Amino acid sequence: MGTLLPGLPRMLRRASALLLVAIVAWLPLACGPEDPLAPALPGGPVAYDADGRSLRPVARPARRPNLIVILIDTLRADALSLDASGRGVMPELSARAARATAFENAVAPASWTMPSVASLLTGLLPGEHLQSSAVVPPPSTAALTYLPEILAATYGYDTAAFVGLPSNEGPRAMFSGFDKLELGFQLQAAPERLPGWANARNKDQPFFLLLHTYEAHDPYGAANHPNPPLRGAQISPEELAQLGQDPDPAYLTRRLLTDGRFKNALRDRAPGRRDYWMPKVVGFMYDGLRREPDPNLGPELHAAYRAGVSWVDGLLARTLTQLEGLGLTKDALLVISSDHGEAFGEHGELQHQRWLYDELLRIPLVIQGPAPFDRPRRVRAQVAFHDVLPTFFDWAGFALPAGLDGRSFLSELDADGPGRNVLSEEVRPPQMTEGRSHAALVSARSLAWKYILTHETKDDSVLEELYDLGQDPAEQKNLLLVATTPVTLPADFVSVVEQARDRIYDPARRILPSTAPPATPRPAPFTASTLAR
Repeated sequence: MGTLLPGLPRMLRRASALLLVAIVAWLPLACGPEDPLAPALPGGPVAYDADGRSLRPVARPARRPNLIVILIDTLRADALSLDASGRGVMPELSARAARATAFENAVAPASWTMPSVASLLTGLLPGEHLQSSAVVPPPSTAALTYLPEILAATYGYDTAAFVGLPSNEGPRAMFSGFDKLELGFQLQAAPERLPGWANARNKDQPFFLLLHTYEAHDPYGAANHPNPPLRGAQISPEELAQLGQDPDPAYLTRRLLTDGRFKNALRDRAPGRRDYWMPKVVGFMYDGLRREPDPNLGPELHAAYRAGVSWVDGLLARTLTQLEGLGLTKDALLVISSDHGEAFGEHGELQHQRWLYDELLRIPLVIQGPAPFDRPRRVRAQVAFHDVLPTFFDWAGFALPAGLDGRSFLSELDADGPGRNVLSEEVRPPQMTEGRSHAALVSARSLAWKYILTHETKDDSVLEELYDLGQDPAEQKNLLLVATTPVTLPADFVSVVEQARDRIYDPARRILPSTAPPATPRPAPFTASTLAR
């Protein structure tokens, strides 16, 4: 019971909201007759239980479109070309984006897989679902209503997930809303794995198919992801002996991120040594390039990553051709995206999971399907990764549960506005830093501005960052530390900054509920008109 207490305030608030919606939905039934098949108003809230069953009768619309979501883990937004610059390394995805609805500003809710994908499947921010390695063990997923569960239990969908995550209880619980779940999946295996499911499924049912692959993830490059997956590979005796010495952390990190044989050795083949040198690697990825600048390492790793992503693009092309050949894409909504990006030293960091900078949060998002997704379109408005399923519900005419953080972006497709402000959250566990610091981070992003607040629990310090994305898209000049002329901040951005601060300072809303709020006083609110520095 004690392990559930950190998430209890959020769960109680959500349960109260669902109860209120259920009571409101029940009153007309108690007061008079009602058509038991009366549909819920599109976009209106409906209460669902934890298994996805509607708590009042709802009609299944005559049109129940199929949904295919393909997630390429660790795919940065700049791997895709949305213009003629040719900077991207994914010609297949870029060509498809040119014929589809492509989003220029899609933002992930977290900077690593588990909390971000949980947000996709729940429509909630990480601080609400608490599926994070820093909350150990996380609260039971049985208390959450997953959107695939609603599709299956209320709207009659066949749900299947082929996921690259390893087979352990965390991912298995997180994907419990799927009728079929296969873990350890790779796009390389799609020709063998997908036809069995496609041919055996009930063709009278609509389906939601989720494909997720780690093939762009480190260790970077096609050679590190053979089919079948690399297992038991050996490194040379000389390299293994070097692990027993005192190798340079930069050397270990370079090899870990580019050589699958070496990564296996680092993890599995040096008994008694992992606790010695793995913290060196983790510490170096955390801020090693800030402490020991190496102008070649970041670009070298980025080049290896881009080569691997280009290879994954070929796998994606083959998979899409296969899905079309199986008749699965006809009249289906096809979504291609990622859960987070990857860092190559832009802020002194490598890999992901520790920060909330744009190299980790900006992701590609391409949607193709029936109207209004049936024509080429570039969407400038900012949207969130966890908006994808709420948008599908809205488009299909299904009723969403109350209290979601995700929202439909259908109305933004042809609008010229900036879109929504997006909150992202991260809980940095002690094992992710050499100094063993536990931290909570939250960011607020608009098209023009980015705010980040970090609470380091080890020394109870608080750091605020503010970036003008129009003038400083690389987020290198923290305006809260540099004295310049005053800056005008939009009122809606000032409001979302205060929401971000709530996630750190308000005990009822904290993203790291197991620790106390900072002793450092809450920063004074920005004014809506001018930020004085």
